[in-house]
Amino acid sequence: KDKKALTLLEQNVLYPYMRKCRWFAGKARMIKFLKVQQLLTIPIDGDIAYLIIVHVGYTYGDEEKYALPISFLPDDYDLIEQINPKAFIVKALVGGKPGWLIDAIYDFRFQTELYKNIWENATIKQDGGHISYHRGKGLANTDEDMGYLCVVPDLEQSNSSFVFGNKYFFKLYRKLFREINPEVEMLQFLTETGGFKNIPAYCGSLVYERPGIPPVTLGLMMQKVSSKSDSWVATGDDLNNFLFMFVDKLFGIRDDVFEKVELLGKRTAEMHLALLSDKKNSDFKPEKFNPAHIEWVQTHFNRLLEKRINLLKENYARLDKNAKSLADSFINSEKVIKNFFEKVAGFDLKSSRIRIHGDYHLGQVL
Repeated sequence: KDKKALTLLEQNVLYPYMRKCRWFAGKARMIKFLKVQQLLTIPIDGDIAYLIIVHVGYTYGDEEKYALPISFLPDDYDLIEQINPKAFIVKALVGGKPGWLIDAIYDFRFQTELYKNIWENATIKQDGGHISYHRGKGLANTDEDMGYLCVVPDLEQSNSSFVFGNKYFFKLYRKLFREINPEVEMLQFLTETGGFKNIPAYCGSLVYERPGIPPVTLGLMMQKVSSKSDSWVATGDDLNNFLFMFVDKLFGIRDDVFEKVELLGKRTAEMHLALLSDKKNSDFKPEKFNPAHIEWVQTHFNRLLEKRINLLKENYARLDKNAKSLADSFINSEKVIKNFFEKVAGFDLKSSRIRIHGDYHLGQVL
């Protein structure tokens, strides 16, 4: 943990490298500062990899934190020519040996260590905290050595992915947030508590934990699922088939289209029932619509309405004649819409609120 080396990384190395990476969302913004906030250690096959948490501030907008795992490969490393060119960050001299600092997701030692630690439910101590690895029920007891069969897909994503043995999909989160990532929490609950079988099984995760500070989720492993396409593509194909038939004056829809729609409705209902299944877990148990929440909803609706009206007014001059007519109708209806919100707030709502499942659309359905 050489302070001079860290300063060199902060000032001259990390930002140019991160700008080339798909997962870095700050490319178009002016950097105000870039600091290595944490330097977490991960032992790998007689050496050490570091998981750097990089804190980035901008001249405008919210600050961000990113995870960048790095390791060192000497120039005489046997397999260095097989390393993905995207991995290389900067030339370095470590312990008198010339070599490269690389993004450790491309380092076989780092890949196998991640899998092994999840398998063993390991805890790795850090200064002022620890990294906890959690093994899920979806990780089969017969797959202990699957960590040696790792592939890094050549995908352009906002996170980084590994595939172990063509059976498990591991996602390393690049942009970090405090609190447990809701994707991890939701997947674990649905598959291990709710009994929902039609979603990739939760297989493990890793979390950075410190006393008195909300945890930070670093990664998630789930069952790998193969598919022909997602439902957005399939629906587009079905619509195209209908239009071609319509041109030929054949007004029909194939029976399997209705079957798929029915199945989608059934799976959606099953997922919501799974979210209702635990009445004791405070993070998932259903809650009544109390006055405080109803007031919050009404306030949220009013703020949303005001933002939309202000947005329309700011862009009004750019609209064509028909669009201006619609905009006028919407703007002039502000009082009517707010009155409707007040009526909703006065309803005696008997239903319960359940945990929000997150992004769910045809592109998410296989």
